[in-house]
Amino acid sequence: MKTVKIPSFFRELFGDTQRWFEIIATLCFAVFATAIVLVSTLNMWVELGIIKMSLLILLYLDITGGLIANLSFGTNQYYSASVKRRLVFIAIHIQPLLLAYIFHDIIWICIGVWGYTIFSTLLVNNYYGHESQRVLGGFLLFSGLIGLLLIQEIPVVAQILLIFFMIKVIFSFGVNHYESR
Repeated sequence: MKTVKIPSFFRELFGDTQRWFEIIATLCFAVFATAIVLVSTLNMWVELGIIKMSLLILLYLDITGGLIANLSFGTNQYYSASVKRRLVFIAIHIQPLLLAYIFHDIIWICIGVWGYTIFSTLLVNNYYGHESQRVLGGFLLFSGLIGLLLIQEIPVVAQILLIFFMIKVIFSFGVNHYESR
């Protein structure tokens, strides 16, 4: 597969170089997943108003795109090269706090998911390069998902986004998928 040099503006998403397939897969999944959730839960979105609806669409595109991009070799290598970059990446992920603005009834759930995700990712990051990192990432991700899925009062559109957020940050980003054993 042919690789392309990524413009500096997009390096945080795709790294320094990336395969065309991974770029296309990332963009297709972001658009497709956002559209599917939007269409199947449209009744929840219409009530939000244009500003909150627009923010929710941007959150979906960001999280679903990052979910796939973080699994790619180029993105993985870009963040593997710098501890500082990894920590900044973890720190800027405040999407659940923005989701709390949209669905103010679930503010504490959003804060809890955000805190759990950041804590878990920092823990996984601490094991970077360790042979048990993938298992630790999976354990923390699936433990968090069980807790999130047991909470009944979350609107499904918010629950899906929080699930994707946890997968994106704890496992897709937190785990070095290309570390040789």
